[in-house]
Amino acid sequence: MSGFRWKGRHFWGVCAKDQLFHSSVPRPIRLLEKKVVIMSRSEDSEIIQKLGNKLDVKFSSGAGYKVLCVILGLADLYVLSKDSTHFWDTCGPHAILRALGGGIKSFKDLIESSKTERSFVLRNLSKELTYVVDEENLKNHFKNNRGVYAYRDIEVVEPILDCL
Repeated sequence: MSGFRWKGRHFWGVCAKDQLFHSSVPRPIRLLEKKVVIMSRSEDSEIIQKLGNKLDVKFSSGAGYKVLCVILGLADLYVLSKDSTHFWDTCGPHAILRALGGGIKSFKDLIESSKTERSFVLRNLSKELTYVVDEENLKNHFKNNRGVYAYRDIEVVEPILDCL
């Protein structure tokens, strides 16, 4: 195969004080009716099954890649119930998602909230992941201790996560 070359792309996003939103990522064109969730094959089988009842479940490795799939509109949601990601896996893509109106939040905060609180947890920007280094996080090597879910459009996420 002569002339084959890798092509790189870069994406950026800026969200300043929840007032200034700019990004290099275009709006995706969705052709499929069924929503897509991207997950790890090592995810809890019960969660995979519950989400699989409503969504097309896709599997991939790499937390950053899975968030990139959400950024580019290849998936509607990324779900990880475990504490296996670190700050460096999510902080860059999180900035891009925020610039697009999406975000990354704590999976366990959502699951632990009652149904009446769930709408508040979903919409409350203060519940976005934060990257604060405290004594507890130093012990856990900068992990996102409560799992994560990433989305580009919160309107898509709310009815989907109700099945959990």
